Amino acid sequence: MAGPSSCLRRVNNLLDRDPPAMPGPSGGTNQILFDPVGRAFKVGARFHFGS
Repeated sequence: MAGPSSCLRRVNNLLDRDPPAMPGPSGGTNQILFDPVGRAFKVGARFHFGS
């Protein structure tokens, strides 16, 4: 490899809190403002090849 590299990591909703309950047809929460999935982990890496 001929350049900088980096490792990426991200955790959404680290404490696994439930979104606030709101009446509506979308399952009881606002899915635009709150993620209904819960805790999510993402990892990645970036490499630069070339000169």
